[in-house]
Amino acid sequence: MGFILFQWLVIINLYYADDLENDFQYIPELKLMIVLMAFMKVLFFVRIYESYGFLVQMIKFCIIDLIPFIVCFITFLFVFSICFIVLNMEIDPEVVEAEGITFFQKTIL
Repeated sequence: MGFILFQWLVIINLYYADDLENDFQYIPELKLMIVLMAFMKVLFFVRIYESYGFLVQMIKFCIIDLIPFIVCFITFLFVFSICFIVLNMEIDPEVVEAEGITFFQKTIL
């Protein structure tokens, strides 16, 4: 799966490099998934060493125990997002002029 995602990322970067700013807004999430899958694969291979085997098992158990929390967190996040949409919450008036500015906006010298 990690290899397929990596190939997809390479194809997107090769053939659609001009349209990346407009059409492909999920590139950072794709890169994050690739890094997480690579980390999981490294943990799978490190498991054979006796000194790291226990650590790998503990990481696995911690991630499994975090699943209910993550599900509840995403559920609450979704519900509160819907509440903000229903209430028509607007951007704070003090920062409304910064609405279109991105974090990594290019500065002209």
